Order: sequence, then C-alpha cells, then structure tokens
Amino acid sequence: MPRPIDRLMADAKKTLLPKLIGIEASNQENFDFILGEIDGTHNYSKMGGCVSIALSMAYAHACSKAREIPLFKGMRKGKYSLPCPIGKCIGGGAHAKSSTSMQEFLAIPVGAKTFADAVHANRKMHSIIHTALKENFQTFRGQSDLEGGWVANISDEDALGIMTGAAVHAAAETGIKMRIGVDVAANQLYRNGKYYYKREGKKPKNQLEFMLDLIDEYNLFYVEDAFMEDDFDSFAELTGMAKDCLVCGDDLFTTNAGRLEIGVKKKACNAIVIKPNQAGTLTQTYDAIKLAKKKGYVPIVSHRSGETEDTTISSLAVAFECPMLKIGVMGKEREAKLDELLRIEKSEKLKMNGEING
Repeated sequence: MPRPIDRLMADAKKTLLPKLIGIEASNQENFDFILGEIDGTHNYSKMGGCVSIALSMAYAHACSKAREIPLFKGMRKGKYSLPCPIGKCIGGGAHAKSSTSMQEFLAIPVGAKTFADAVHANRKMHSIIHTALKENFQTFRGQSDLEGGWVANISDEDALGIMTGAAVHAAAETGIKMRIGVDVAANQLYRNGKYYYKREGKKPKNQLEFMLDLIDEYNLFYVEDAFMEDDFDSFAELTGMAKDCLVCGDDLFTTNAGRLEIGVKKKACNAIVIKPNQAGTLTQTYDAIKLAKKKGYVPIVSHRSGETEDTTISSLAVAFECPMLKIGVMGKEREAKLDELLRIEKSEKLKMNGEING
C-alpha cells in the first residue's frame, strides 16, 4: 500500500510539475504567482505552506545557480548586510516539558562588530550556561532540546538568573556586550483566562506586571509572545511601558500582513518574527519584511523546530537586510546556517546590519 508521501509525490508529478517546467528562470514574483494560480487560493492553503515555500526556494536556488551568483544576490538586488544572530541557550515549555515554563531563553550579542564575533560570543555563552547548570543543579544531565537549548528542571527565575550571569561572563571573556531575551510562548501557558506557570496561574493584568518586572530585573532586551495570540491590547500596553526592549510577536502575527496591520493600529509590539513557510513563498516573505520595516517594526527571520541543514534562510536574511536572525547556537541543523553566514561574511566582506545596538 503506497505511503501518504508517495501519493503526494505522485500527485505533484501529475499536477504541479507540468505547469512549472519551462518557466523563465529570472522572475521570482512571476513564479510565486503561478504557484498561487496552481493552488487556486494565493494563500497556498491547498498545497500547504511547506510545499509552496519549498518550491519557491528551489526556484530561487535554480535561478542563482544558472546565473552563477550567490543565492542572496539572486533573491534581491541592492545593499546587503549580516543579521545579529539570536542564540537559544535554555529550552522549556512545549519543547521540553521537564524544564522551564517559558519556551526559550536567548542570547543576543548586541555588541558584536562582525558575524564571526557574534557566533563566538553566543557559543561562549551557551558553554558557560552548560557549566553553570552542571555545577548548580544535580538533576541536570546535559540534555538539550530540538533547537539546541539546554534542558533542566529549573524555574524560569533560575534560568533568567543563570542567563544574566552568563551574559556578564561571556562579555568579559569575549569583549562583546551581551543581552538576553525570552520567548514566553504564552499560548502554551494560557487556559481558562489565566497563564499557568509551574507554580501558579496569572490573570492577564498580572501577566503584564510580571513581564514588566522581568524586563526591569533582568534587563531583558527581547520578549516574544508574552501574551496569548489574540490579546493585542496587552501587547500594546507592554510595548508602551517597556523601554529599551524589543516586544516581539510570533503567534500574534503568524507572518500575516492583516494581523500586522491590526498590531500597527493598536501599537502592539515593535518587532515581528518572520517564518517563510507561514508566508508561503519568498515573494510574500519579502512583502512581509517590507511592510514590517515600513511600519517601524524590526523583522526577525526565524528557524523552526523541525529544521534540516538547508541554509536558505541565512541568504534570505542577508538579501532582505533583516537586523536579526533567530537561528540557535548548537546542533548541525543550526550550525549549517551559521556556517553559511560565516562563509558569506568572509567571501563578500559584508558588515553587520547595525540596526540592533543594545
């Protein structure tokens, strides 16, 4: 009996490939439009975002290879810059249920002058945190989650304390200023009108106060998904009250222009996570990035949990001049993307974006 993937591939050969073969290899917008015509929806709901973005990326690779130019130059003509890499150091939430309530604790090398320095600083901080967990928590056995974050049975406050200390030590050892951030992934914590951490439930008003306290106490530079995905008003309050902090929406926006417009009207967030498979194609990804920049939001291209060693998002972040790239620190799927950016930096002599300076 044929597997579902075999049936999908057979259907694709019959319906998709005949319509794509022979398309001119020079117009990404046209190719992506044709994908929408084939799908019949232009939001790729029939073929699925993962299929449409894979085809869109494959076309970009083919065009760049045919023209014998780097992928990022094939994606867009113009100026280019390297993003500041956001590195996951401790993982919890739905990604590691035996760890923290919050999903991600992040290192951000805001003082890095080169991408190589940024990668070195993140790796140093990741290593310092491993040592701190090993020395202070007997239950820690060196486990990591799918994105390379250390997994430990500790509280969110313990994790933030370790991150803060590690940022100081990493800065002292590398000479690069480090800041920290969190991805709360509040959707995973929200039930029946409250946010449930390991110890207690917090009402939305208390969640706002809690976030403000954390930003102040731990000098957080970045806070992602601090509230459930439809609570634009709480995001707006946090954005207005938190100073020197990127308040970022991922589940809030889902790389969707309509939801971003709502956020703009309500002044909810000042940063947005960009996930190409949510956008559907490279053209729509670029459109989302342009809209974010136009509205004064920092666009942050992001990896996903179920990654491969494909490095396309590295070139995407360079081509579209994204100030930050959420990419991880360890794990071959993450390191492949970092290594691609290191190669681009070395071969093209590109500079860091410079927009992020904390």
